[in-house]
Amino acid sequence: MVTKETLQSLILDAGVVYLNYGDTTNERILGATEGGNTFTVEREIREIPFDGMKGKTKGARRIIREDAKLTVNLKELTAENIATALAGATLSEITDKEDYQEIRSTGSLQDSDYIDNVALVATISGSTKPAVIILENVLSDGNFEIGATDKEEAVIAVEFSAHYDPDDFEADGAVKVPYAIHYPEIGEEEGTGS
Repeated sequence: MVTKETLQSLILDAGVVYLNYGDTTNERILGATEGGNTFTVEREIREIPFDGMKGKTKGARRIIREDAKLTVNLKELTAENIATALAGATLSEITDKEDYQEIRSTGSLQDSDYIDNVALVATISGSTKPAVIILENVLSDGNFEIGATDKEEAVIAVEFSAHYDPDDFEADGAVKVPYAIHYPEIGEEEGTGS
């Protein structure tokens, strides 16, 4: 059933993707996209078996694995964006070709290749504040493909994956999960229904 609250609780449009969101020195918008952006959390949840259990049992389940990724359909293909999409790549000037840059894979990954965070900032219909999905310790670790088609512009699917930080592991097994969703509170004073 559609209510007034429904119309104030919609995530609108594709949002804007930021690299190093909140870092006043290094924050930048990744660029224009086409076809939207998708945030995915893949989870493996183990059902702990016991003799005599008839089915799924409350309290007898635990999260074994949790991976978060943001797939961005990037249309703005600058040299910097292509290098970002190819984790482990370097970007350098070509000395014998004026006005060209070279993007080349190093064949390895270093800690410096990780982006502190990648954020999808999206408008909420009932708020002047956005929803923000943040992935931490991020690499673009999906495959890289540019498809060129007549009468079309190239769009590359960039898969940004969050990574756990070994510094966040505690002796008791607790760990900080490397993603968060910041969702604004929607109240009467903010609701517009537009």
